[in-house]
Amino acid sequence: MFLIFSAILGLGGCSDSQDSQAQRNQKLDDAREIAYEYMTIGHIDSAKYYYDSVYSNIPHPNKIEKIQRHLFYGAGYYTQLYDASMQIAHLDSIQYLTGEDPDDSQLLSTLILSLFLAGDRHFEVGSYNKAFKKYFEAKTLMPRVKDPCKRGHHQYRLGMIHYKQGLYQAAKNYFQSSFDLTANCADDFPEYALRQELLNNISLTYDRLKNQDSSAYYINLSSKLFEQGTKKFPQHVKYFNRVRSVFLQQAAQQDEQTGNINKAIYKANRAYQYLIPEDALYENTQELLLYLVRLNRKNGNLSQALRWYRALMSTLIKLPNPTIRREALLEYSHIKGMEGEYAEANSYLSEYITENKSLRLAGRSAYHIDFQEEFRNFEDQKIYQALFKSSRYQTLGLIIIAIFALLVIVITFLFIRSIMISGRGMTRLEFLHKDLAFQNWLLAGSLADLKHVNQQMDHLLIMVAKGLRGPAYTIGDYIHKLQTLQSSDPAALELLQMASQAHAQSQNMIEGLLGPEANSQEEFQITNLEQLIRDSVEQSKFSAQKKSQTLHFYGDRGISAPVQPLQLSRVINNLLANAIKFSSQHQAIEIYLRRTEQIEIEVRDFGIGIPPEMLGHIFDKVADSNRQGTDGEKSYGLGLAFCKEVIEHHQGKIWINSIPGQQTQVFISLPMINS
Repeated sequence: MFLIFSAILGLGGCSDSQDSQAQRNQKLDDAREIAYEYMTIGHIDSAKYYYDSVYSNIPHPNKIEKIQRHLFYGAGYYTQLYDASMQIAHLDSIQYLTGEDPDDSQLLSTLILSLFLAGDRHFEVGSYNKAFKKYFEAKTLMPRVKDPCKRGHHQYRLGMIHYKQGLYQAAKNYFQSSFDLTANCADDFPEYALRQELLNNISLTYDRLKNQDSSAYYINLSSKLFEQGTKKFPQHVKYFNRVRSVFLQQAAQQDEQTGNINKAIYKANRAYQYLIPEDALYENTQELLLYLVRLNRKNGNLSQALRWYRALMSTLIKLPNPTIRREALLEYSHIKGMEGEYAEANSYLSEYITENKSLRLAGRSAYHIDFQEEFRNFEDQKIYQALFKSSRYQTLGLIIIAIFALLVIVITFLFIRSIMISGRGMTRLEFLHKDLAFQNWLLAGSLADLKHVNQQMDHLLIMVAKGLRGPAYTIGDYIHKLQTLQSSDPAALELLQMASQAHAQSQNMIEGLLGPEANSQEEFQITNLEQLIRDSVEQSKFSAQKKSQTLHFYGDRGISAPVQPLQLSRVINNLLANAIKFSSQHQAIEIYLRRTEQIEIEVRDFGIGIPPEMLGHIFDKVADSNRQGTDGEKSYGLGLAFCKEVIEHHQGKIWINSIPGQQTQVFISLPMINS
């Protein structure tokens, strides 16, 4: 009986994942297949290193991927090293990750597989109670599996368990059930390989039951399926050569039983020829080499027997197998006895007896275990635990009822007591109610007074702003004329530029106080926004140069819109002034103009950013008055409030994204046509 690695371990995949998850799973599946190729040719460490290198490149492995890794180690790598304790540790880790009762069907199926495999490992080391407990847990979970293909795989595992116990009738029934359930599964190679093995196993069980006709019938079915597979999966040459080798080895065993040793040797030799050189380290190949040693020894071909013995022992150095080694020692002892070298024969026989003693004792213990009785015992334990748990729940329920009754009594007592003292407290409550009503009346009067004072302050601020508006425009005109007259004196130009910047800030403060409603006399005009922004960038270059900053404008050409040019220019100037103020020296400031469904303007700086707690009220008046620029520049808190009012007057939107210490982005969205 040979095992198809991919057919079993493929159960750990996740077929209904999203594309990215499916790619990650496929990556691990491919890595597992390549790792098994390494192991089949004896490069066990290379298999581990390759799989680990792929797994280490999976970012943040999820539960399924962790399970796949434990399955690779528990059912693959440590199996090749015959390290049962590490196999069990990894398989138990799968049970920890999935939980005892997973809702996901894929995790449930993987849990059942890990329980079966852990049971096999416990069985091999003689921990029969633990083995049957694992088998029982798997068998208990199997009815919850709805997918017939998964159920078929689990039936196959139960068949293998019964076969090892010598319960051939039950094993045959499970194998046949598995073959029927997997009839309509995926039309791929792993499913084909499993069905091929099932037919061979059914034939073997019929042979053990002395039903040679049925055994021959299923061998014939297996041969037909084999021929179909060679045509359907021609790329799996190595696998089909192994199957041919197994068929020939089975035929050789039949010839040996009929006494035709020469014919058996011929078929066994042909069986070995079908295995490529890399398969010299494959476990089935070692079994075939041991069989060739035995056949040639029986036939008296001692030189050939020794040649096959040496070939076998060389493979056992790289791929240890204690069971085959013990049998090889016995064969070598027979060969030396036939050659007359009795001392050496006796030495090897003693070594065989010593190593085989513990195996015989373990095998005898396993043989006398009643498989069905063990399952019944576990079922009784489960029922007892359920009854015990139910009894505990009943006791807990009575305790809860008693506590609840006590609480009802206490609450009733407190309620009656509160009624008795409520009369005395009623007068006090009425007095407090009247006092609160009087205090509320006083607070309402104070609130009305504050609203009136606030309105007067707003009116006063608007009056002052209107009074300052005319002189501010006059000062701006004077500065502009002086700049024209002093165009040849750099020092004078620098002073005038500073005066122009101070005038612009003052004018923005005045316009912020007045709001767009006070400036509604400016008409909307079809304006080239690219040129408007370039003019604002040019006006702000002097302030940026003082901090060794650079301004970069990236704009789509030919974008025009109906806007109030003066108001929108002041908005852009305000945003650029803030970007310069809150950016460090030598940093860049970027301005973007884009056209999508609407017109979008973005001002981006890479300065100190805005704290999250300030973003919620950043557009309120004096919201930013306590913040200073990177060179100690003062803030008055009116600029962004003015910008918001202007943009909303244009039926647009303005918002801010900021990452403290990294960057700030201010976005303006304007409609293509202003209604």
